[in-house]
Amino acid sequence: MQPTGHWSRVQVMCVDDNTHMLQILKAMLHTLGVRDVHTALDAAAAFKELRYSSPDLIITDWLMQPLDGLDFVRVIRTGSDVRNHRVPIIMLTGYAEHHLVIEAREAGVDDFLAKPISLGCLEGRLRRWLPHVP
Repeated sequence: MQPTGHWSRVQVMCVDDNTHMLQILKAMLHTLGVRDVHTALDAAAAFKELRYSSPDLIITDWLMQPLDGLDFVRVIRTGSDVRNHRVPIIMLTGYAEHHLVIEAREAGVDDFLAKPISLGCLEGRLRRWLPHVP
């Protein structure tokens, strides 16, 4: 598959406690042309990275330890050490029950990617949340 946009100009952070899932996400993003992909195995590592970088988009898993994805999102939206409180955040999850979606939206999640993810769905989210990229 050829990259379909100028995604090489964007920076994406992926947070998941599953190394295999991080590898899949990174490979898919690279396939789409995203070259600047930062990964973190937990929220603490992601926060350290966010002190020095300002990604255009964050993709995070929901179920992580010791801090879950919702708490991670809440800190991004309100934390003093975060450069961009409005960065689009996509929750990667296998859970789509209505009450969980509402809880995630209230925490500050912008969108969802259901597992298992597809390249087309991932590209659709990039286009939705990074419309400034042709």
